[in-house]
Amino acid sequence: MNQGQLTAAIAKRFSLTPPESRNIIKFIIARVATELKRGERVYFRGFGSFTKEKLPSKKIRHPKTGRMITIPGGFTVKFNPSKRLLKYLRLTWQETAREIIRQNPTDLGKISKALRNYIERRRRK
Repeated sequence: MNQGQLTAAIAKRFSLTPPESRNIIKFIIARVATELKRGERVYFRGFGSFTKEKLPSKKIRHPKTGRMITIPGGFTVKFNPSKRLLKYLRLTWQETAREIIRQNPTDLGKISKALRNYIERRRRK
């Protein structure tokens, strides 16, 4: 899924225009980036957490001159999935279908989509 697909899904689900849903996504991304830049941990319950990790500087050999040079350290973002997300990703198709039905017993669209996804995965094997 890319940002355009997410924008369309949010717009459809919450009866918003695509520009409104795009602004919501941009706001969330900007807010997460701001918090990470400040060194804060960003946690989404049931999804996972993002943290800013410091990368150490490295000494490497310059390929042309053979001299040792130092590459300065930097930062990266680390994502730790929640236990709930990991459990969801490990579920078998039947368990996934049961979980979807349990959470949304009247949402036949999600149930049929889960069935189509399962059938498509089986065809590819």
